[in-house]
Amino acid sequence: MKETSDTLILNGEKVSADTLMSRNEPPKKKRKKWWLRLILSHPILAYVLIVGGTGAILSKYWKPIDRYFPALNELIHSNVSDQSDINYEVYKLRQSERTYARGIAVCNLQTTSLAACRSAYLASEPALADISNRVGKLDSAWQNELDHRAMPDVCRQTGSNEYHALDQYVLQEQRVMAVMKAVDPKSPANVARMKEQLSSIGPAEVAAVATVTHLPPWPKECAGY
Repeated sequence: MKETSDTLILNGEKVSADTLMSRNEPPKKKRKKWWLRLILSHPILAYVLIVGGTGAILSKYWKPIDRYFPALNELIHSNVSDQSDINYEVYKLRQSERTYARGIAVCNLQTTSLAACRSAYLASEPALADISNRVGKLDSAWQNELDHRAMPDVCRQTGSNEYHALDQYVLQEQRVMAVMKAVDPKSPANVARMKEQLSSIGPAEVAAVATVTHLPPWPKECAGY
């Protein structure tokens, strides 16, 4: 390579300093199209805009979708309006019930301290909140059925009993949760007040859990409601 005042001889070719500098500059990155940026940054919104009406078709396949795209399932079934929505909400309700029951099970052990039991309840609060959300959606859908669809009295009574039992279960568990959140395990006065509150709540909570656990099967004549 031979250098002159204004140029460089590179591989037998005259190359100006400006040209050489431009060759060394990194290539500028092309900005992605606006619609591609939208899809990458907001995939669920993009689904709504692009897929649109096919949500009704996808709702029937909620089990495989829930395995890989749970957020998409929540979007599709956000409004409980058909049997697929109900099946999905019941499935998620059962999941949260099992998660909640496992979370607070440690409190049934005599060796568990109050602090450990309280921590277990607080950690299980999201599961209880999800139970409340699912029960609320299903209960609203059931009330809509009662208002707009004819059905045998036995179906009306059975369904109403079930949702009343679920509502009571959620209410009593929320009462226990509130007590657990408020108590200070290090304060003897706080603990004493908590025991009084739980003694007052206890019978109703036990009854609510028992009722939900032993709900009768859905009558055969009510299939489809």
